[in-house]
Amino acid sequence: MQPMTDAFYLDAHGGRGRTGVRLECTDCHLPRGNAFKHLAHKTKSGLHDIWANFTYDLDAIDWEKKRDRREEFTLNASCINCHTELEQGAKANPKAFVAHKPYFLGETTKTCIECHKNVGHKDLGFHLSKHKGTQ
Repeated sequence: MQPMTDAFYLDAHGGRGRTGVRLECTDCHLPRGNAFKHLAHKTKSGLHDIWANFTYDLDAIDWEKKRDRREEFTLNASCINCHTELEQGAKANPKAFVAHKPYFLGETTKTCIECHKNVGHKDLGFHLSKHKGTQ
């Protein structure tokens, strides 16, 4: 997970944004609002990680290919939970409000992660290739 961590800390969501706000991994990758769902998902993920550490060749995982499935690992509801201003239009700049309007009107089925492919992990491709070269 080191390349993902390195890329996260360089991203706006990792504290490099103009607000300085830093999220935690769980803010985007685990369900929020329902303690039972959060704990169940966290338990499932944790057990999978333990299983993977003992049974997978972790260096053989194609993380670049897994990026194509990023929507399975990141929850769209997490984006909406923090970026409420996009729907309200109150604090958002007009350009951002207009760009997201089709989403909030239900005119598109695209998720936040589909449009914002590199969100949360700045230059992740670079960090993945750098890590691959050190194995």
